Amino acid sequence: MCHTVRVATSPLNCRWIRRGSRGAIEGIEYAVCGRLPDAERVVNEAECKYCPAWEPPRSLVLCNDHIVEFRRWNEDDEDT
Repeated sequence: MCHTVRVATSPLNCRWIRRGSRGAIEGIEYAVCGRLPDAERVVNEAECKYCPAWEPPRSLVLCNDHIVEFRRWNEDDEDT
């Protein structure tokens, strides 16, 4: 039996974070959130951690407790 499992990641690994936008100043990590295309903004890890729109960037497909494949967040996530 196969099923899809969301991958647990750090808050700044949300699917809405723009690739290549992560950085740090004085030990505080930040990145650009692109959830609202017309209103991109710089966010820190604490903001992402409690964001109701946070989504993992990918999921795993497990068959008989073995990893079969990685899927990007927007691919078909239905159980197979």
